[in-house]
Amino acid sequence: MAARGGLKTSVRRPSAAANGAKAPIRRMPIRTLRVELAGDYAGWWADVRTNPPMGRWLDGLAKLTASDQSERQSMEALLDVLSFLLVGWNFVDEEGEAIPLGRSGTEQLPLDLLGELFVAARAGI
Repeated sequence: MAARGGLKTSVRRPSAAANGAKAPIRRMPIRTLRVELAGDYAGWWADVRTNPPMGRWLDGLAKLTASDQSERQSMEALLDVLSFLLVGWNFVDEEGEAIPLGRSGTEQLPLDLLGELFVAARAGI
C-alpha cells in the first residue's frame, strides 16, 4: 500500500486467470462431525455434515414436521434428510458386507440406528 497526497492506494496484481492460467476452484467446505455409537453399535461411526445449505435443511425439517402426512411420508422425509447429512460411515449388514452410503444404504439401516443418527445430526447442526 502506498500513500499519495494523503490517500492510501493499493496495487492489485492480475489474477492467474487474467494471464490465461486457470484460477483455483473455490468450493464451499463441507464440515463434519464424527458420531461414535455405543451399546450394540459400539465401534460403529458416522460422519454427519454440520453445515448443510439452509434451504435444503429447512425443506427437510418442513417435510419431517408436516402434520398432514402419514407415518410413511415422515419416514421417507427422515431418510431424505439423513441421506444428505451422512457423508461417511463404517456400517455393515447382517452378513458383514459394507452398506453403501446414500439413500439405498440409509434404507437398509434399522430404525433405532436411524433415530440415533438423526438426534446426533440435529445436535451437531
